[in-house]
Amino acid sequence: MTSLHANSETRVQKNDLHALFTGSGPTATHIGAEAEFFICEKSGKNFASPDEVQRLVKGMQDKGHLIQTEACGVLEINTPPFETNHMSPFYNECARAEYDLKMLAHDHGHVILNTAVPPFISQKEAEQAVIPRERILDMIAAVKRLLPLDALRVGLLTASCQISIDYKDPQDLYKKLHRGYAISPLLIHLFASDTGRIEGNPMYKHIRSDLYRSYGQEANGIPSYLKNAFDGETLIQAHLDHLYSKATASSWPGSQS
Repeated sequence: MTSLHANSETRVQKNDLHALFTGSGPTATHIGAEAEFFICEKSGKNFASPDEVQRLVKGMQDKGHLIQTEACGVLEINTPPFETNHMSPFYNECARAEYDLKMLAHDHGHVILNTAVPPFISQKEAEQAVIPRERILDMIAAVKRLLPLDALRVGLLTASCQISIDYKDPQDLYKKLHRGYAISPLLIHLFASDTGRIEGNPMYKHIRSDLYRSYGQEANGIPSYLKNAFDGETLIQAHLDHLYSKATASSWPGSQS
């Protein structure tokens, strides 16, 4: 999906996308992680420049890490997939990647901001400081068309950790999505790491939860088709229908079926 962008002339058919949800079969026993880090000047009051961020990317790649830039002043480290029946290599890789990034940042005169939200920059300032990567620019344009205003603040002013797990087949995907949404409030409560200030102002609520609430009391960020689906195939078809109705309404190139 990320190989397409807003200016693409490629015409994407629903059946082409449906095939991407087949699953990994009985070998679906893998886990991977993505962790985002704000790279700042030594004072911790400004993001490192795009050129400085790119030098860190090169240094991490030289050490064998999978890494890319995200939004503004953010580096995202990705792990390869690891078997879930033997987690020690996964833990070790996460620790090694974070250690290497901290050491490289220190050597270049930078620090990693120890918060999920930078307190010193506004959404408008962040948008002006975005690292000009095609996928990021497309994300900003799409969010402005499709989602509540606060969605862009979340996309530009938060760093997060994400876990990826594979699934056997559509029914396994259905079960894992339901389980994931069910435990999300608990995980947010246990691991909330927002700063006390956002865009220079006091913030006493969790920024991502605030985004979910902006969708309305009924949705709370959970697609209605997930609640109404009764099996994996119904879920996938409803997801594609939702995706195409949103894309067509926004006149995305390549979105017509």
